[in-house]
Amino acid sequence: RDGDHRSPEERAFVHAAEYQKKHPNDVVGALELYRDVIDRGGTWAERAESEARGLRSVIGHQIAGVSSRASGLATAGEYREAMKALSDGATRFDGLPGVEALAVEQLQVEKSAVAAAISLVEGARTALKRKAIPDAIEGLEAYTMTGIQAADGLIDRELLRVKSLK
Repeated sequence: RDGDHRSPEERAFVHAAEYQKKHPNDVVGALELYRDVIDRGGTWAERAESEARGLRSVIGHQIAGVSSRASGLATAGEYREAMKALSDGATRFDGLPGVEALAVEQLQVEKSAVAAAISLVEGARTALKRKAIPDAIEGLEAYTMTGIQAADGLIDRELLRVKSLK
């Protein structure tokens, strides 16, 4: 730049800092800009590393928030919404430290959905023992598809089986 006697490293650092101020919700983008400065080395890299540490902490809290929100949705039986939140979070934080926690939470949501489906199947089988086929069908048909193949498939297979007993 004409008249700008700063080093390329300093300009990159200032650009990252300005970006962070203008876009406070884009911590991932700001982190990438600071990483660029870190990769250049030198004294500006040390300052950028300090800023990056703070951003990584913020990202860790955001990842924990996504995980917590998904857990709450799953607890409320909102499995599809929980999985979407986790998927969106995994995309947003892809490649960043801590993102694996979202995969762990995804497994927990899937496990919870399957447990709920098993409970419905068990209820239907209890109704069948009473010869209450319509009650079994009604209970299974009340199920809301989750998008989780293991849970949805369990219900679909059991519903087909029960309907074949009519």
